[in-house]
Amino acid sequence: MAKETSILIVVSDPHLATCCYDLLGALTYDRVTAFTLAEANHKLENHRGFDIAVVDMNLADGLGFSLLPALKARGIQILLLINADAAYIYSSTFSQWQQIDCGVFNDTLGATVLIKPIDYRQYVLTLEKLRQRKEDNINVVQEK
Repeated sequence: MAKETSILIVVSDPHLATCCYDLLGALTYDRVTAFTLAEANHKLENHRGFDIAVVDMNLADGLGFSLLPALKARGIQILLLINADAAYIYSSTFSQWQQIDCGVFNDTLGATVLIKPIDYRQYVLTLEKLRQRKEDNINVVQEK
């Protein structure tokens, strides 16, 4: 039997956090919620390991972007939630503004992005894609 996928949900809005958490209740996810950057960092240090992190860009104590390096270093798949008005990012790699495609992996960010307000069906489908990507990465490492 496959290991239950562990997911860290970092969202400061209680309603959105509850929705993100509850939607995964019927699926095989071990769900942990953090409402601030400080709480998320604490859970990253003290949890046995997460497979996926859902991170809201705007948190009460800072920007969710600041979590991305720690998540990437741990090999955690990232789903970044951003506001519709932030659907463009400045990419120093390309020295231009770049439109972010909803539900698509963004190389500049190193994360898959969903634009708020999120479509919850797309949220679940995107998490399933990230789960599969994580499993594929583990299988490639085990085959070597």
